[in-house]
Amino acid sequence: MSLKRKSGFSLYEVLIVLAVIAILGTFAVPMVNNVISKAKMTKIVNDMKVLETSIIQYYYNENAIPADINSLITNNYLENSVDNINFSTKSNVVYVYYDSSVEKADDLEKLDTTLKWSSSKTDFSTLSDVPDETNIYPVLKVSF
Repeated sequence: MSLKRKSGFSLYEVLIVLAVIAILGTFAVPMVNNVISKAKMTKIVNDMKVLETSIIQYYYNENAIPADINSLITNNYLENSVDNINFSTKSNVVYVYYDSSVEKADDLEKLDTTLKWSSSKTDFSTLSDVPDETNIYPVLKVSF
């Protein structure tokens, strides 16, 4: 009498593999979300640094504060426009800020301590368009 050998996996083996994959997935998804969040924050910091440098170069070369981002682009201080950025000037201060709130904007301070930014509503006190108190807006202030 010959015994036939089954090929393939049993139901238990498949269920164990699926359980292991599910457990690994529960650890991997939060880590990926954390990396994406840090990348967004790093992009904001880098955008603000580029804008700060461009504004300072414009001021020293043109002897004037730029009126808006378009003046930086047309005079070749910026190559492209930066998305979701508002730009205001008041006397000798230039305010650069995102036009929508940024989730976890307080984490920006942990990423970069050299950037002169704040998420306080009082930073908008000299501007005509003050955002509401429930949102957090990273603000870059460049004073001359």
